Amino acid sequence: MFLPEPLYGNRLDVDFCGQTAAWFFEPFWSYEKIRAHTQVICGEEKKYFSRPEGVAMIGVYTRPALYPVKSPERLAKELQAILDGQGDRVQVCSLNDVLKDPATREVFRRLFRRGEAAGREDRRKTDAGDEDRSHR
Repeated sequence: MFLPEPLYGNRLDVDFCGQTAAWFFEPFWSYEKIRAHTQVICGEEKKYFSRPEGVAMIGVYTRPALYPVKSPERLAKELQAILDGQGDRVQVCSLNDVLKDPATREVFRRLFRRGEAAGREDRRKTDAGDEDRSHR
């Protein structure tokens, strides 16, 4: 019997594995589902191999003729759900849409600065437990 496993990235022996945490298309995922997916992506990243770093991917488009557009409020709540799910890395598709749209850029600027989540301490420590890796 085939049982699909949509969050299989931790089974890949790669440096970084981006997996969808916030879907592109309507109906958009609930904030709880985004948080739960992020907890698996980032919380179970080393379940099978020691090196993978989980990356929560968020779908963002600002072209209403082609794709559903998330309001700045919706986008901010999805990003906050990723942060609340212990996501400390975010991959964006489509980055060009973020860069071209001032309101969308502002949401990212507000929630992230210099590659780190604004106002959050890094949750990750090395296997030794004492080295801070927030510089990534």
